[in-house]
Amino acid sequence: MENKYIDIIIKIIASKTKEYSQSNSLSPAYFLNLLPEIQDSIIAVIKVYGYPEIDEVTLKNYFDTAKNQYLSVNPIDIDPSNSLSKKDSEHG
Repeated sequence: MENKYIDIIIKIIASKTKEYSQSNSLSPAYFLNLLPEIQDSIIAVIKVYGYPEIDEVTLKNYFDTAKNQYLSVNPIDIDPSNSLSKKDSEHG
């Protein structure tokens, strides 16, 4: 099922991510903090297209879906030094 809101959000995510990755390395943390940064852009594009406004809960759900779809097609490399790991002493 195609969702015009998710399509818009994917395009904005792709644009922001491309811009960010030119000078920084992408990490999962980047995507955790992305919605507040692009929320105004999403709302502006929705208004330009004349689509009905959506509430914050719906926007967050659409963002999560769009983010997951984007990452499934554009996976990010995770730097092992930044990964969370348990210390060996915790297993003993």
